Amino acid sequence: MTLPGGIMRDGQRLRDYRFKTLTGGDELAIAEAFAADDGVPQRITAILTAALETLGGAPATIEDVRALAVGDRQFLMQQLVALLDTETGWMTADCQHCAEPFDFAMRFGDLPCKPAGEGFPIVTVDGATFRAPVGGDQEALAAEGLEGEAAQRRVVALCLVDSKMPVDVGQLDEADLARIDTALEAVSPEAVTETSLDCPSCGRTCLVDLGIDAMPLPRPDTLYQEVHRIASAYHWSEREILALPRGRRQRYLALIARDAAPSSMMRRSA
Repeated sequence: MTLPGGIMRDGQRLRDYRFKTLTGGDELAIAEAFAADDGVPQRITAILTAALETLGGAPATIEDVRALAVGDRQFLMQQLVALLDTETGWMTADCQHCAEPFDFAMRFGDLPCKPAGEGFPIVTVDGATFRAPVGGDQEALAAEGLEGEAAQRRVVALCLVDSKMPVDVGQLDEADLARIDTALEAVSPEAVTETSLDCPSCGRTCLVDLGIDAMPLPRPDTLYQEVHRIASAYHWSEREILALPRGRRQRYLALIARDAAPSSMMRRSA
């Protein structure tokens, strides 16, 4: 499978990636990272580190995940949702105007993604060289609590690779920042993280978030309940149950549900 951007190793741009064959333990790590009281970039790093087996043909590390372009990370999160097969195809949003909830069809795995531009991950603006923003940059902004223009200037400073002239980021004016931002946007991959929909109640257009908090990822309580049901039926340990691949765990849960159905009880008593 191919990333829209890719990871740089020894001057080479490598775009291949592979998710793990996820066990219950991997899913629990993903679910607990998803529910953690951390910043969004930190949660994405933890989730992808738990889910990925390889990046660029080598075992995926947390440093690799942090070094991925922001758009690559968004793309991988959407593909992970598709891999987990947790989406029903329908989501619910509240209208920003009339507050009425409405349903809409959505498949995260099918969302479009703009590929990286020519020269990725490097771009030159006014003699200064910058790299595309990565997950580690987002983590730094979240940790420092920066937003707006302060965050924009911090990203420029983090992404500055080289310059023929000294660059004082604090002295850059709005036009300078806009040129750099436009150049970085052109070279960076970008996944869709929001969509515009018309509210069926009032007819006005709403902007619907498709970021991490909108994704139908596993919740810890759901996995705890599944472990409880299997352990109650088969008396296996938590470790044994969480070692099962997701498909086998779901099959056992289906068998438990079948045997607990009223029709099964009636057949037994007949």
